[in-house]
Amino acid sequence: MAFFRRLNSDKILSLMAILVGVCALVVSVFQMQSERKQQYASVWPSLSIMTRTRLEDDSTKNELMLMVSNKGVGPAIVENVELWYKNQPCKDESELSEKITGEHWQKAGAISQIWQGRVIAANEEFDWIKVSGHELTGKFQKALKAGDIRATIRFASVYGETWEVNFNQGKRLVVKLGD
Repeated sequence: MAFFRRLNSDKILSLMAILVGVCALVVSVFQMQSERKQQYASVWPSLSIMTRTRLEDDSTKNELMLMVSNKGVGPAIVENVELWYKNQPCKDESELSEKITGEHWQKAGAISQIWQGRVIAANEEFDWIKVSGHELTGKFQKALKAGDIRATIRFASVYGETWEVNFNQGKRLVVKLGD
C-alpha cells in the first residue's frame, strides 16, 4: 500500500510509457520475424529430377532423358552433385552414361553437366542426361527400373538455406537441411 501512496500522476505516466515501449518492442520483433520468413519464401528454389521418354515409330529416334527443373520462385545454387550406378559412385554424368550404355557419352546422347556453383534459375528446366536410339534407351530404362541409377543434388537459396533433391533413393524427394 505504501508503494501506491507514493505514486503520483508523473510516475504513473512514466510507467505507462515504459509499458507501451516494451509492447512496441515485442510487436517489432514479431513483425521482423514475419518479414524475414516472407523474404526467405520469396526466393525459395524447388528442384526436381524426373525422367521423360519419347518413343517414335522409328525406334532409332527414341530418347530417354533425366531432366532437372526448378519450379520454385528463386534460383537454386548447386552445392554438390552425387551420382551412383549399381551403388558405385560416378565422378560425373559422362561416367554414369558410359557405365550404363557402354558407349562414350558423345555417341550415346547429350549431357548438360551440373557443377558446384551452377545457378538453376526459377522455372528453368533442362535435359540433364539424354540418350538416343532404341538400344541405349533400353539400357537406361532397364537400369532405372532396377534402381541402379541414383542421384542427389544439394542446392541452396540466395539466403543460404539448403536442400537435397534425391532421385531413386527410396527416401523423401526433397529434404531441407540444417533445421
